[in-house]
Amino acid sequence: MIDTLRLTTVAHFEAFSNNPNIVLHRHHTLFTSRSLDDRLNSSYDNLAAWNRSVTEALQVVSHHDATLREASRV
Repeated sequence: MIDTLRLTTVAHFEAFSNNPNIVLHRHHTLFTSRSLDDRLNSSYDNLAAWNRSVTEALQVVSHHDATLREASRV
């Protein structure tokens, strides 16, 4: 189970490295406050919580983009 969280963590870090705009600037600390190695060496609970936070940050961007698209139609 923790291996799946680690794989997801690596994927999130790679995605952020390729495009920091996948999350709003205020969420960049999710990726910059600790290194990938530090994250991967975290406990299961910490890694799970971090991944939930990233998922929420990604959802915020998605909602933000949808709101902007809707506003541009008006």
